[in-house]
Amino acid sequence: MAAVGTVRINWSGGEDDFCAAKIGTLLAIEERCGVGVGAVYQRIVSGSWKVYDISEVIRLGLIGAGMSAEDAKKKTDVHVLQNPNGLAPSLLISMRILEAALVGVQDDPVGKPEAEGETGSPSSAKTEDFTDQSSMDFAPSLNGRQEPLTS
Repeated sequence: MAAVGTVRINWSGGEDDFCAAKIGTLLAIEERCGVGVGAVYQRIVSGSWKVYDISEVIRLGLIGAGMSAEDAKKKTDVHVLQNPNGLAPSLLISMRILEAALVGVQDDPVGKPEAEGETGSPSSAKTEDFTDQSSMDFAPSLNGRQEPLTS
């Protein structure tokens, strides 16, 4: 089973798994790009990206999914930085890798993994109760203090 936040992408380097959802990978992206991962994503989406925003997300995404650092660098150099079609094909790939890390992917499991032998039926799923009145009696106000809720 692939790690949470892993996405398989068919690109010029072949079909590879990418995962940037691990905290260490996200921190490495931030360090290499000089801004927070949300800002990296925003730069990519808005078109104000820098080369490292694209290449480092792809390289570190390959490493995060289990590829060796050496192989990830080689693939990134050839299929991103030396791509005769420019960086445009890699732009969407880097966007998808970050989306998988920040939002998840459709088949990612939610919650704790089931114990062996559990069926996964609704009756075996734990439902959390958010109706505790102590957490619902007050709402934050604009001035930072909690104000009583009025009905």
